Amino acid sequence: MTPDQATAEKNRLSGKDLTGLDLSGRDLNGAEMAEADLTGATLCRTTFQKANLYRARLRQADLTGADFSGADLTEANISGSELTETCFENAVLEGADFRESILHGANLDHTDQTGAYLAKAYLVEASFKEADMKASDLREAQLYGANLRGADLRYAKLIGANLQEADLTGADLSHADLSGAALENAVLKNADLDSSNLTGAHFGNTDLSGALLDNVQGVCCEQIKNARLTRDTRLPETITVHWNPGLENSESASVTGEQLDCRDQEKSET
Repeated sequence: MTPDQATAEKNRLSGKDLTGLDLSGRDLNGAEMAEADLTGATLCRTTFQKANLYRARLRQADLTGADFSGADLTEANISGSELTETCFENAVLEGADFRESILHGANLDHTDQTGAYLAKAYLVEASFKEADMKASDLREAQLYGANLRGADLRYAKLIGANLQEADLTGADLSHADLSGAALENAVLKNADLDSSNLTGAHFGNTDLSGALLDNVQGVCCEQIKNARLTRDTRLPETITVHWNPGLENSESASVTGEQLDCRDQEKSET
């Protein structure tokens, strides 16, 4: 099939073999492409707004600057692809496979990424504002400087992920696994980390202002000393913090953990 034929027949592309085609800049808005094979295709700046790409194969494709706004990519395979500055706003990416893909500066705001696979993906400066990322796999993902404000990351796997400089303000990370994650200069203001795992996570000027750390596993004073806290930061029972005299009394006043008297407590046996 030629690029012109593919464009003309965009409503009848489900299951079609489109491997290696150059469809750069084409209008495929609303296209029916469920289970189509676009492996190795060149799709730079192609528009797929509200297209149906259910279980489509887009492995090792060049999707630089493409627009998938509102598209359905449920269980699509987009692994190993180039997705720099690609737009997925409001797209359905449930169970999609982005492993080892490059999404530098991509827009994934308000997406449904429930159970998506993003292990080892390059997500530097990507935006995930208010995205639904429950149970997503982000192991060893590069999320440096990413915007995850208000994202739902409950039960997500962030083991060894790089979240340095990332903004997780108001994010829900309850039951997430952040063991070994890099959190230097990350903003976790008002984030919910209840029952998450922070074993071996790296703190350094990490903003925990107003964060909820109830029942967190693996957090200790050594980490807290490298974070910023406010009086309304809720720490687990395993850590006791005493505010030294002379520190600001305001609930919103931020101080470093080094300014506090922080002590690890033994868990009481029941």
